[in-house]
This record gives sequence, structure tokens and C-alpha cells, in this order.
Amino acid sequence: MSNISYPTKTVAGNGTAAYVEGRSLPATELQGDFDEIANKVNGQLDEDNLKAGTQIENSKLVDIDAAKVTDHAETAAVFATKTSPGDTETPTLPTTLEGEINALRYMAASRSGYLASGLVQYFNASAVLTDASWTEPPMRGPNLIANAGFEDTGVVSGDPPSLWTEVGTIAASSTATGAAAKFGKTRRHFILTNTVADSGISQLLSGLKSSTKYLFGMNYTITSGAVEFFTAGGLDATNAYQDCLIADSATGSRSAQMIVKTDANARDITFTIQGTTTGDVWTVSEAWCYELSNENTSESFHIPTRTATHNTAEVVPATFTVGQWNNEEIGELGLSQYIPSEGFRLTYEVTICYTGAGTTAGTPVTPIGTTQSYSFIVLMDIDAAGDNTVDGPYMIENKHVTDNWQAGGIIALKHVVENPTPGSTYAFAVQIGAYDITAVTDQKMTLNPVRDGVQSISKARITMDRI
Repeated sequence: MSNISYPTKTVAGNGTAAYVEGRSLPATELQGDFDEIANKVNGQLDEDNLKAGTQIENSKLVDIDAAKVTDHAETAAVFATKTSPGDTETPTLPTTLEGEINALRYMAASRSGYLASGLVQYFNASAVLTDASWTEPPMRGPNLIANAGFEDTGVVSGDPPSLWTEVGTIAASSTATGAAAKFGKTRRHFILTNTVADSGISQLLSGLKSSTKYLFGMNYTITSGAVEFFTAGGLDATNAYQDCLIADSATGSRSAQMIVKTDANARDITFTIQGTTTGDVWTVSEAWCYELSNENTSESFHIPTRTATHNTAEVVPATFTVGQWNNEEIGELGLSQYIPSEGFRLTYEVTICYTGAGTTAGTPVTPIGTTQSYSFIVLMDIDAAGDNTVDGPYMIENKHVTDNWQAGGIIALKHVVENPTPGSTYAFAVQIGAYDITAVTDQKMTLNPVRDGVQSISKARITMDRI
């Protein structure tokens, strides 16, 4: 609506909207003025009727339709705008609804994994490096880079770190602690000097999901020259989120991240960090690769520790042939585990209680002459139970005797599989046996012997930990 506008008065106003002195005042013309006021006041007032700066107190307001609130994200850039409320007991308080929204975006970004490590970029379909927003999918699961913080310190100068591959020619390399203070005073880091241009380190990440985004990044310090990091194996140049490259030559401790997406087929990506000119010197304190997914924003697998026991006395092996190892699998102590994804450590442990014996449990071995020699063995089989192949740790106890002998004790074996292959099932089994080079055929072992009326127990367990 508009402001109040009085009607024209034929008689009282002589054809104008204003009264003229000395003219008659017909009731209809006077009523017309009052009707104009009443009609505007009764339901037709709008912002044109209010002076600039008019404010209505909150106490006078009941509700405001959300559709009536001004859009605070009219562009992608505005939508990504964030404001830190501060991290002290006296935060910076928003003074407007827009400021409140910016602070909420800041908190959302910090929880998505993009805020702490600085700028995140990706290549769009036109191969233009583009800033990514906090609205990208959140990080899911563990860091997929192996030896990501260079905790393995066994580096020979000129060689790459453990589980990394040399690119080009590295002149000198080492690991140290405490340099990149920005990322932790005692942080382990890898230091590299180039012999030729485009030299550095790389790592192949296998078994990645198809059509899935991954966040690659690193914390680094450039002493001289320039450094770049990039991927190969993701989307090609006709897509957004294609294989990306970020280069930097600024000195000081810095961070950079980029998002790459796999296609429907390729599931392996090579991540490379290298200097671009001869003699570049730079440090990497940490590298990472995280899956970005809306499917599950938390740990997706809870795998409890599984155990097995064997608590009856048993003479093993059941059969014996002179001159060869006679191994028998203890099925009660076998365990297997399926590997659902990357990023696990698989550990199998077994504790065996035993005594050496003859054919009957608890009967000491009777020697024959001075040439008698026999051995007891406990070995661990992995993925090939019962094939007599030593795939894991083993123990052999040998005895050359002239006296009656009955060995006994507890044997503990442990095997750790780092980064087991996703989609595989690892089966562990324990074999116990004996060997004798003489004609004696009763060299066996009593598993779980009874001592003073108490039954001993052998145990096994298998655990999986996130790494």
C-alpha cells in the first residue's frame, strides 16, 4: 500500500484535495477523508507508512514466518562464510541472526574435518583449482596412509621412509623430532633434499571404494625451493574432483588439502609428494587420506575379541613315524577373522600348557642308550591349517638325554598382521608335534596336563584394532 491520499473535493475543495476557505462542506466529502484514513489504518498499512528507522519491540512480535526471513546464503561464497566465536571463556558473541548462522557454520566445519588443516581444494570439470566447502561429506574411518607420521625412524639417507616409494632421485633424507613446531613440538617428521627436479616420495593406496571422495593432505615446511603434491588414479580430466595438484613455494609451516574422487572402476590412487626443482629442501610432518562419506559418519565396525580354549588332557600327536616331524592340529584353538575394510591390525595369540611324555599321558620318556635325541614343536599356521607349513611363529624344544626326561611348561606365541587385506579371511591354527631320529616311536606331548588334581588350560584369542 501507499501513504494516505485524500480524495478530490468538488465542492469544499473547488476541485482540489484541500479544503478552500468559505466553501460549503458536504457530508460526503468530509466522510471521504475519514474513510481514506480508516481504510489505511484498518489492514492496509505497510512499510511505506513507517518512517525510516522504525523498530518494533520484540515484545510486540508473536511469530515470524521462516519464509519471510532474509536469505543469508544467496551465493555459494556467502553460504561458505564462517565466523569463529573464539575459543576462550569470553567468546565473540553474534549480534545478528546472520552472525549466529556464521558461527554455526564454523562449528559445523570444525566437526567435518576441514577447518583445522586449512584450505581444501579440488579440480573442477574445467581443470580449475576450486575451493571446497565445509558442506563436503564428513571424514569417515582411519587415516589410510601407512606410516603417515613417519613413526618408523629407520631411514637411510637417500632412501624413502618405510612403506613409501622413492620418486626421482633423493639426495639426502632423514627423520627427526621437534622441527615443525606448528604441528607439535615433538612431532616426528621426514626431511628430504632433491638431487634432480621432481623427486620425492609416493604411496599407492589400494582397495579404495569406487565413486567415492577422498581427502588427501599434508603438513609441511619448505626450507628452500618448492613442493607439490598430487594424485593419480582418480577421476579423469572430464570430471569434477579429478586427480588434483597443489604446489607451494612459501617458507614456514603450512597445511594443504585436496579432494579426489574415484570413478566407477579405478580403486587405486597414488599419492605423490615431490620437490619441483633441483636442490629443493622440505619437510613433511604428517600426510593423510580419509574417506569422505555420508553413509556412516562414525566407526562402522565393532569387532569384539574372540577367544578359544582347550581344557582336557590330550596326548599329541596321535600317530608317530620315526625320522620325520609328526604334527597334529589342535582344532579347539583355531580361530578365523574376516577383514571388512582397510585400516586394521590383526593379532592372534595362543598359550599352550604341556609336558613331554611317552605313549601314555604323564609317563616320562625312557631313553635308549646315549644317542637318543628328540624334539617337541609348537607352530602357528596362517591361512593354510594342517599343511605342516610354518606360516607363523614357532617353538622347538630339543633334548638329548641319558636319563628319564619329562619337559613341561607354558609356550606363548603371538602373530601380528599389519593392514590385513580387506575382503580376506585369515584363519589361524596351532599344530603340536614331535620328532625323533632314533627307533623310539612314542615321543609325544601331553597337552593340558593335570597337576595335583588341577586341570591346566590352553587358550587362544584373536583381536582387531584400528590403526
